[in-house]
Formats: sequence, C-alpha cells, structure tokens
Amino acid sequence: MCCKCCSETQRKVWVFGSGVFIGVIALILVLGWPQWGEDILESQLTLKEGSLMYDTWKETPIPIYLKFHLFNWTNSDQISNPDVKPHFKECGPYVFKEKHKRVKIQWNKNGTVSFNQIRTWQFDESQSGGSLDDVITSLNPITATVANMMRKEMDIFKEVINMLLNKKGGSLTITKTARELLFDGYDDPLLTFIKKFNSTAIDIPYDRFGWFVDRNNSDSFDGRFTIYNGQKDIKTMGLVDRWNGQNETEFFDGECGRIYGTTGELWPVKMDPVAPISVFVSDLCRSITLNYHDKYEAHGIEGSQWMGGDMVFDNGHLYEENRCFCLEEDFADCPPTGNLDISKCQLGAPATMSYPHFYMADPSYLNAVDGLSPNSTLHKFTIALHPETGIPLDLAARIQLNMYSRQDSKIDIFKNVQNVLLPVFWFAQMVHLDSDLASQVKLAILVPDLGLYISYGLFGVAAIIIIIGIILTLTKSWVRTPKDQFEK
Repeated sequence: MCCKCCSETQRKVWVFGSGVFIGVIALILVLGWPQWGEDILESQLTLKEGSLMYDTWKETPIPIYLKFHLFNWTNSDQISNPDVKPHFKECGPYVFKEKHKRVKIQWNKNGTVSFNQIRTWQFDESQSGGSLDDVITSLNPITATVANMMRKEMDIFKEVINMLLNKKGGSLTITKTARELLFDGYDDPLLTFIKKFNSTAIDIPYDRFGWFVDRNNSDSFDGRFTIYNGQKDIKTMGLVDRWNGQNETEFFDGECGRIYGTTGELWPVKMDPVAPISVFVSDLCRSITLNYHDKYEAHGIEGSQWMGGDMVFDNGHLYEENRCFCLEEDFADCPPTGNLDISKCQLGAPATMSYPHFYMADPSYLNAVDGLSPNSTLHKFTIALHPETGIPLDLAARIQLNMYSRQDSKIDIFKNVQNVLLPVFWFAQMVHLDSDLASQVKLAILVPDLGLYISYGLFGVAAIIIIIGIILTLTKSWVRTPKDQFEK
C-alpha cells in the first residue's frame, strides 16, 4: 500500500493500531511468559530423549578427574614395636581422566528410568605428581581380609587358616607399583589358592587384586540404578528410587541402610539454597547428607556450596541415629567417630572410609600414625549447585580408604602387630564447570526472564509509536499540504 496515498484517518489507524497491537502482544507475553518460560526450561531439564539434560546425562561432557594419593608405609618392619608409630609418605597424585556413559536404559511407567553406567579412566601424566611405576608398600589386603573373616570364628578354624596363610604365601605387607595397586591388579599366591580351593567360606570374586581392577569400562560393577526422571514431578528429578532393584542396602541395618538422595549428577530444580542435600555413594554402599556451607560462584553463575560434616563418617558416638553404622555386636566395641566400617560392603575386608588424613575424625586415629596432616582446604568434601536449575557447578568428593591391622594370637602373621588403623589411599573426584557448558547454563537461567525482557522492549516500542501518533495529531502533521511541499 502506498503510504502517500493514505488519508489522514488511514494513517492514524495504521500508527495507533500498530502501537496497540504491539502493546497487546507485550501484555500477553507479560501474563503468559512466566508459565511458558518455566515449561520451556523444565522440558529441557527433564530427563527424556531429546532434552538438553538427557544428552549431557547419557554421556557426561564435563571434564571429570579422579586423583589418587597412595600412602607408602615406610617402616612396616616396625609394626611389632609398640613404641614406633607406623609412618606413611603420601605419593602422587596419580590423575586419571574419567568419563561416564549410561547404557541399558529402560524407561518405566512410574516416572523412573533404570540404567547401568560405564566409567572409564585414562591416566593423565601431565597433571600427575608421580609415575604409575612408583613402588608402594601397604598392608596386604588379601591376607588382612582372610584374617578378618576369621576374627570371630572358633580357634580351631583360625588354626586351619593360620596354616593356610603360612604355606600359601600369606604376608603382612605387599610392595607393588601404583598401577598394580589401582587398575592393573596383580597375581597373589594366596588368592590363587583360594580360587582353586573354591570355598564358600572365603569368597573373593577376583582372579587378580587391585583396588579398581575390573572396573575400567565395566557396565556392571557400579550396579543398576533406578532414578526419577522428573517427567511426572520435576522436583523429584535425579532422586534414587532403587539400586540393584532394592530401596535399601543389605550392608547396614534400619535407617542406615535406606537409599535416598541423588547419584550426584542430576538434581531437582528449585532447590532450597540452604537446606541439606543427600547423595547415594555406591562405593560407600550408603547415602550421605551434606549441609549448606557458603555461597559459590563459577563463570558468573551464583549458586550454593554444600560440605560434608562430622556426621558423614560418624557411627553413633556423636549422633544417636548413626548407631546403625556400627557393625559390632556391642556398641562399646565400636571404634571412635570419623571412620565408617565398610567391611560388609567390601567382601569382608577390614576396610573403612574416612575423610583424607582423618580430617574431622577422632584424634586417636591421627595420633596412632605419623606422616598425616589433615587440612580443611585439601581434604573436605564439597558440592556446589545452581539451586534454581539443579545444575552442578563444582564437585570435590574426597574420601580415604583405610585398613585395620589387628592383633590375633592364633594367626602368626598378626600375632604381635599393633592394633592400628592404617591409611591406604585417598582419592578426589573433581568436576569443574567449563566455559562452554557455563554459557548453556546461563542461557537456561535466562529463559524464565527472557520473555519478560522482550515484552518490556515491545511495551517501549508500542509507547514510542503511540507517542509519535499523539505528537503528529497535536501538530496536525499527519498529511502535508501543498504549501508545506512548496516551502520544502
């Protein structure tokens, strides 16, 4: 349409009509966008095929690093001398790049999804502080496990085991390379004999021993998880419903065996930024709760940081409700706080978990050994999230594995040893939000407000158009007269 051919009335209709139309669109956006924006965001944060969250969950794009610090027992020959503390030198870190992939995915009708996960590790020499060929001396886990399984048995059985240990290569300590102790594993004469003996009394399902042997690239080691996918209720997103088909573990009684929280990678949206959060840790065979610690910021994204406290590894000495984590028949025999017995979870090995360097644990553990120095900055367990979207910003999961040296008068190897908890290694799983994913997170955060910004802009445009129309009306400038054209 030729604007010059329009009458004054037509021009007014076009100008004021356009202003009103744009204003109505802006009003509709103001009224409807809060819900539309939430729907758009939730559709991308819900775990379903095609969503942004599904793609990042199925194969985690964020760089993950697993850092091992091995403790070298430098004076193991003095374990029988009560006047000499076991001394340890921390070696490493030995850094591995870690990748997660979900497989055998099954969508369930009750709003959950079941899956297995494959975790792969590749040594990163450039970030490591040691070589995988470093030689480490440690308490022999096979011998210690066999002795621990017999700890409460009758003497006649212990005598048989003692004979077995003496004849089939049982030893108090082992000296192996870091690679053998971690992922490669090593042959053990006692383990070989036990496998040939095929006894149900001592069942160790490995042909070689290594703390992480057979785990690299395994789709079954971590078990099968069932979590809520958020499609029915976005606030349940990521919460664990079952592990290996059960909603509780067989390793701890009562409430201590209940499975709750998330797996640590998916979180509900609209979280309370200061309320406690819980994580199910399959390596601990239990859920742990972390408390709000402080505000956190990464790449300009503000969030909250949670930290593990003294309750995580307490066994009832500090918190009454944690007594079910004590595996002793008599609570009086339960070791001091700060040290979780996971022997049932680790095939009967006298293994425990704590924070690194016995951070937050009873001082008796630290006083019994030399070479350890707990430090909050280096040894705390933290998770940072953006509470509104549940997107992880940072993870520093630090845990230490220990083993007991226990005196036993019926087993020669342990007849004169000190009763002491020995550190074996500690690891830190580190995840930091990178700049590429941070850009996506920022966009996701803006979605609920994006429509409002656009509507405000449209209101501004509508107002300008209407004001121009009013000015033209007041100055009677809608149509130029021939005089105006001549004077021009």
